[in-house]
Amino acid sequence: MLVDAGNQKGIFDSNEQRFIQNIFEFDDITVGEFATHRTDIVVLWVDETLEQWRKTASGSRFSRYLICDETIDNVVGVIKMKDLFAYMDSSKEEILQKCMKTPYFIPESLFADELFRRMQSSRNHFAVVLDEYGGTFGIVTMNDLLEQLVGSLDDEDTPIDEINEIQQLDTNTWKIRGSAYLDDVAEKLGIALPLEEYDTFGGYVFGTYGSFPADGSTFELDSDGLHIKVTDIKAHKIENAVVCIDGSQTEG
Repeated sequence: MLVDAGNQKGIFDSNEQRFIQNIFEFDDITVGEFATHRTDIVVLWVDETLEQWRKTASGSRFSRYLICDETIDNVVGVIKMKDLFAYMDSSKEEILQKCMKTPYFIPESLFADELFRRMQSSRNHFAVVLDEYGGTFGIVTMNDLLEQLVGSLDDEDTPIDEINEIQQLDTNTWKIRGSAYLDDVAEKLGIALPLEEYDTFGGYVFGTYGSFPADGSTFELDSDGLHIKVTDIKAHKIENAVVCIDGSQTEG
């Protein structure tokens, strides 16, 4: 194959070979092959109390949860973990009204490239995967799709406590790692960002830019009142970016 020949001749390094190969195979992979299976997800039940929901969310690793009625095959909504704790003084009914989103359903047989297009066009980056009988197969996110292209988006070589993901350089300038959670970036910078569409800063930048730049390249873009200069790309992941914020965009 072209990719194998390029690797043998030293044209591509191992990361580049994997990335290009994944692009070629993107239309041969079905959602069911990489979605998080129903046996590995945690759900919130309609008949539980708000305190039970918060306890469940605190003890698991997900950023979003399915809300189900009686059975996992009856998904009535989706809610973000941070919303369960952001409205501490609100009732369960108020939180459901303000924060619960309508589920976005897709079949497990859908190919990855088609899901990518649908998520881009709908700007919905979290989906409930259904099996051939209409039952809940699992869940899938845009992050799962990106991992199919570039491998794990986590930096496994660096302990989390050694990473200073959002570093302020001066009043309106920040150095931000691609792995930083977008809601943390929005909170630190005091601005509004599309938190419903992206989980990480790197995903937000790639989604706004519209493509995956080559390793070692740099680029700049303007979005949501920010001037973003990506300074370091490795293994097709954003390592670092310098972000300048327009003072008129800050909240307060």
